[in-house]
Amino acid sequence: MEKCHPDALHLLSEGVTCDLFKEMFWRSGTRVPELQVQRDALPDLCAALHKSTNYTYASKFVLGIEDFSSSTVSEKDVLMFVLFPLVAALQLCTDPLGNVCLLSYWILVRFLEKTTDLKDDHIPLIRGLAYAMKFLWCEVSRTLFTLKTHIYPAKDPPITDQLLVSKVFTVGCNYASPRQPQTAKRQFFIMRKEFYNMMKKEAGRTANPIFRRSTKKLRVVLRIGKEIPVHLTLNSTWYVPTSSAILFQSMHGAHQSLLLPYRRDWKFSLRMCCSGTVYSSRYYWKRRSETMQDCVCLAEGDNIIFGIVIAFAFERRFCESTVLLDEFVTENPFDSLHSAICNGPSRARLRALNALNFAQEHNCFFKRVSGLRLVVENTFDILGPAILLHHSSTSFVSRL
Repeated sequence: MEKCHPDALHLLSEGVTCDLFKEMFWRSGTRVPELQVQRDALPDLCAALHKSTNYTYASKFVLGIEDFSSSTVSEKDVLMFVLFPLVAALQLCTDPLGNVCLLSYWILVRFLEKTTDLKDDHIPLIRGLAYAMKFLWCEVSRTLFTLKTHIYPAKDPPITDQLLVSKVFTVGCNYASPRQPQTAKRQFFIMRKEFYNMMKKEAGRTANPIFRRSTKKLRVVLRIGKEIPVHLTLNSTWYVPTSSAILFQSMHGAHQSLLLPYRRDWKFSLRMCCSGTVYSSRYYWKRRSETMQDCVCLAEGDNIIFGIVIAFAFERRFCESTVLLDEFVTENPFDSLHSAICNGPSRARLRALNALNFAQEHNCFFKRVSGLRLVVENTFDILGPAILLHHSSTSFVSRL
């Protein structure tokens, strides 16, 4: 699993993702009418993307559909992570089967993309998702590409490792293979990132001022996000930045009541930093820019929850921290799609239900929002930024 780098996945999935976007939004030369998005739904769909909030320090930006042709591979993936489940949840494809086709591909790539979270027991799940997608796609249209076009089955790890690492720039079908100049550019980009990470590690290990100056210079050249000055380090990844304090008495009454147990020995902050990502309060952080970092996803046991950051509390002696959230009350966003498949034509119904059930059962990335409630959670359970999407009167939240 540690050999399946995200950059390799971008190259493997780029051709399929681009093909699906063309089938959804291009009217000429399309081969799968089931995937076409309804014309009258496009203005509201574009508006939902434009109104979505991006994140200054997350290095993930959700662009518009009109920016697709000039987007990088990773930007196309981020757009796909948000757009495909939104289209499926709203049933915007002309055929319900098209919505399930998009959904099955989306959930598979989302699992593969989280390489740091993958374990050996995830292999049967990923294989099941891939087979469900492949069989559905074959029944909908023989012209659809599947990940089998790009990678071998996971039951043969040596072949898969060789493909993902050694031959990532040379294998694959001609339709999806990158051109040579693009390949060279990506290789150079990956090499620069690896070189910077090695320099940073060596600077921390040796404390050599030459390494530190070189690493700082590389950060500027590579345009890696600037570091926020540290006020208090909590652990190896989390710290409280400077100029982030907030007084307890300046908060709203409802917020004070939940943070009252922490008033005596704890301090309160508007921001927290973790591995280069800054999370800030939507209510009290006033230094606004075009992008904010207040929507987050957290681990709660085996589940994932989403919420809006209100304030952080931290304790200096034991380096503990909690976060006050407006937690989203969420529900299954694909229940109406399930009903449409059950009540629709019989063609590929069983395949579609199988793929849809797989996606619904293992979906921890995209939810429909039905309400809010105030909660206090462990700050260190934050997994990363999320994004809130509004379409007409319905709201959705998606993990980035």
